[in-house]
Amino acid sequence: MFTDCPTMSPEIITLEIDAEDGILALLATSAYRSFVSSDWTYEQILSHIAAETAARNILAWECGDGGNVYRLEVVYGTSEVQGHRTISGTILPSSGQLHLCSYTALTMAAQFEDEVLPAKDEEHLVINVEAVPTRVRLIQLYDPASDLRAFIGPHFRIELAPGEAEGWLGVAWETVSTSASTTAERPRSGLGGLLSRLWRR
Repeated sequence: MFTDCPTMSPEIITLEIDAEDGILALLATSAYRSFVSSDWTYEQILSHIAAETAARNILAWECGDGGNVYRLEVVYGTSEVQGHRTISGTILPSSGQLHLCSYTALTMAAQFEDEVLPAKDEEHLVINVEAVPTRVRLIQLYDPASDLRAFIGPHFRIELAPGEAEGWLGVAWETVSTSASTTAERPRSGLGGLLSRLWRR
């Protein structure tokens, strides 16, 4: 919702998500094209997310700490709150809903054409908004290099308001594709995805 909250709505939604791979996304689920390939690569996933970001269907980001259970607060309105880092972009929730989504769910849907988003265990991570272009300001409230176990409070703050913003291209703060370390590679499709799919069912 955006009604009566032009600058700072008192309403705050609190969400919690288990993201073992350390990548999260805000998804316009009804418009996002999820399938990529039954044998996708990480590079294909990045290119796909970049294209869907340009289409205003997704805003994804890397948390920077390798994965955890994250707490997020969602606010209808804008503020001057600062954190470790911030980024802004535009999403178009044509159905009037956005969903918080994990990398695991994104890649399962990227591998299997009949895998729907949101995933069953993430259906409750819904944010109701007006079906208009929406400016999203994401604030990471902690330093990902610090001890996350010692951090109290929400890890991320998402501020939503009608309008547009530029600067969000693909997976924000993504580091693996530019890393020289071969051990830092994200999971790829194949047997791992199939076993995960069987286990979930």
